[in-house]
Amino acid sequence: MKDLLRWEMKQTLRSKAFWGMGIAFLLCVFLFLIEPLYYKASGYDMFLLTMNNFNAFVIFFTGIYAGIHITKAFETRNVQAAVMAGNSRFSVLAAKLISYAFAIATFCIVTVGVNGLIGFMAGGIGDAGGNFWMSVIMRSLVFTVVEVAFSAICVFISMFFKNLGGAIAVNLITLLALNIVTQLLISQNLLMNILPFTPAGQTFLIFQDFTPANLMTAAVSSIVFLFAILGACFLKFRKAELK
Repeated sequence: MKDLLRWEMKQTLRSKAFWGMGIAFLLCVFLFLIEPLYYKASGYDMFLLTMNNFNAFVIFFTGIYAGIHITKAFETRNVQAAVMAGNSRFSVLAAKLISYAFAIATFCIVTVGVNGLIGFMAGGIGDAGGNFWMSVIMRSLVFTVVEVAFSAICVFISMFFKNLGGAIAVNLITLLALNIVTQLLISQNLLMNILPFTPAGQTFLIFQDFTPANLMTAAVSSIVFLFAILGACFLKFRKAELK
């Protein structure tokens, strides 16, 4: 498992998709900071805007990345070759999911970190000054875990497709539908006893509530969801015929 994960991480870091997607996140989110910077918005407001815009671009970008990372790996028979080399199917899938989670986490930390820092340098700490640790640092870290879990559904979806275009299209539709439905439920105050325990719900709720209790709920539920995705992927792959 250790060697497999090391190889998987090396492939990820060498991937043009990884670097291209990372740059796209960074620049696209920054474009939405230009107007607030011009009008001298507070640094805290720009920090929240940065997280919100990252959350929006996750819907459009991670479906593409998941398709490339998972569907293309099956297309090029990299996954099949790893199994044929003697690695267990579970280890292969775990390494894939870990490297995917690493990529999404990197996109989030770098994008939010760089753009948030620009905002704070230009507009000052503002309303975050009284509780910077919880409102900014801890919320950013938990937000990263939530975004990884939210986008992980694309890993499972991508396993059902042999065509990259089909995987990307369905990933996009799924994340967009989840985003819209979750917004509607929150706006109508529906299922509020369930949404805090879902990554989709916390992509919105974490903006409203950064108390220790909610941050813990968001982090733990997102980690549980990631393990659930790994289990679902294994159930799909364990008896699949390797062609």
